[in-house]
Amino acid sequence: MNIKYILPLLFLTTSSHVFAENLPRHGFIDYPPSRAFLCSDSGGNLNKMCGSIQYEPQSIEGPKGFPEAGPADGKIASGGVRSDFNALNEQSSTRWYKTAVKSGANTFSWTLTAAHSTTSWRFFITKQNWDPNKPLVRADFDLKPFCEQFDNGRTPTGQVKIACDIPEREGYQVILGVWDIADTPNAFYQVIDANITGNGNGNGSDHDHGSDNGNSNDDDNDKKDEQYITESKLFKSQKDNGNYISFNLEVKSDASPFSTPEYKWTLPKGAEQVFIADNYTRFIINKKDDIQEDKVRVKVIAGKVSQVLIQDINVPGLLQESEYDYIFPDNVAFYAAGTIVYQPKDKKLYECKPFPYSGFCKQWTMNSNQYEPGVGFAWESAWTLLN
Repeated sequence: MNIKYILPLLFLTTSSHVFAENLPRHGFIDYPPSRAFLCSDSGGNLNKMCGSIQYEPQSIEGPKGFPEAGPADGKIASGGVRSDFNALNEQSSTRWYKTAVKSGANTFSWTLTAAHSTTSWRFFITKQNWDPNKPLVRADFDLKPFCEQFDNGRTPTGQVKIACDIPEREGYQVILGVWDIADTPNAFYQVIDANITGNGNGNGSDHDHGSDNGNSNDDDNDKKDEQYITESKLFKSQKDNGNYISFNLEVKSDASPFSTPEYKWTLPKGAEQVFIADNYTRFIINKKDDIQEDKVRVKVIAGKVSQVLIQDINVPGLLQESEYDYIFPDNVAFYAAGTIVYQPKDKKLYECKPFPYSGFCKQWTMNSNQYEPGVGFAWESAWTLLN
């Protein structure tokens, strides 16, 4: 896939800083999903009122050397450089969507939009009794990384997976991921808002203390499970790797269940290199000559209730891949002037208009599609029909 950039427009400015800001950069954690990623359309916009980070979750760059150097206290989440990312520094126990994570063995996944010569990947976690209602500072963290991988100057591929053991914690914790660059003075920072369960203890102890109203407790627990199922949604992100597409799908819910959920996945035919971890799956599908259309299904079960969630999967064909950059709405956060998308609803191609209209191209959610090419009532404000 060849992403297009309108270089003549960039050279009209004399500012090298502005030129740098238009280059693709650089990387975000998509599993467990970071605060910035969950601000973006690709992350389901589960975090709200994030500012401009929703359009470039990969760009949280700051001075390296954490914890001795790096971003200042109170600005760790934003990287401490760009003021338009300051919304990420807002901190309270309810401000950010939390992803359920278990202590112990986990796999962290960085998606890179521009690779760099790398020194290391490091992960830090907050102390058990940190205060989530104050700005995030170094004193909140155990400053010895709980996980490290040293690349010694190697340049990574587009996706980096790192196996880590998350320490024993319970409740809301923040995990800080740091990608240290070898040949610049900078690093990339990502914070993850995690709801950690240690050894599956959950809230079980609260239900063993004698109460004469057992039926009432059962009803309340059933309602928690039902609410979790009702609010569960399936989110997808994907990356074009040339001859194949890699997919990441995750079940998320704003509610917390009483029972431990089960997830039964049904993947498309031809899915390879499959990784499944409860509510999350990753797989690849090799391209064929023509476009492939299929679905992913997952049955989510909590206690006595269940629901089947379905997500459409589109794989571009090898014969058509040079004609467009993305299948709409995949990777919508990266749409820019000159981006060409294939709209599967009408099987037509659309090109994102130049500035100042290009900003409309990335303004899309399932509930707000006025600029969706060929579909939304205002699509012609953002797109040009090519065929």
